[in-house]
This record gives sequence, C-alpha cells and structure tokens, in this order.
Amino acid sequence: MKFHILCLCFILTHSLAAAKQQPNIIYFMLDEWGYFEWSALGHPSLETPNIDKLAAEGMRFTQLLAGANVCAPTRNTLMTGQHTGHTTVRGNSGGSALCADDPTIADMLKQAGYATYLVPQRD
Repeated sequence: MKFHILCLCFILTHSLAAAKQQPNIIYFMLDEWGYFEWSALGHPSLETPNIDKLAAEGMRFTQLLAGANVCAPTRNTLMTGQHTGHTTVRGNSGGSALCADDPTIADMLKQAGYATYLVPQRD
C-alpha cells in the first residue's frame, strides 16, 4: 500500500560549542498520519520498521491533540508552539504563511545551544 505523506523532519543535534550535555532530538512532523498508522501500534497493512525502531529506542509521546482541525494551522502550531489564536496560519486557504519573525522550535533550540537541520520531503 503506497501513501504520500508530507514529512518534515527536524534533526536537532548537540552543538559542539555547548558546554553541558544535552540530548539529541529528532522531531518528525507527519501530515495525514493517524495515531494507529504505524506497525508498532498494530496497523494491518502499513509496515514502518524504522519508525518502530526509533520508538523502541527513544521516548514516545502517546497522548496528544492536534492544534487545529485542518493541516496548515496544525503544522503552524507544532512549529511555533502557539495556539491557533496567535498563529499566522489559521486555515488551509493558502493566503498566509509562517512569517520570518514568527518564533519556532528551531529558533528556541538554537538559543539553547543546539544546531538544527531540516530534511525536506522526498517524493
């Protein structure tokens, strides 16, 4: 079964300049991906061995809510940590985008001594 999934993956690694030990963080943002759509949670036809392995070896957050009822503002809430009343993206109309001065998780982690990297979607 083939699915096209928008995946933004932020790989945040410890900066060599930082004096204290900080954990590495891998942040996946999957669009159109439901809670039970990976094989570790029993999906009957999708096989996700690499995600399953990451989950088995790391920390899993299993209680969550979406930031909005459609994808664009949900992505914005995940990127900025703001609720939809404060975000610049409030719908899927395509009329607004993340602004250059919007604070993001990557910005906050850079201030904490992390180096960040965005892995874009591959088709």
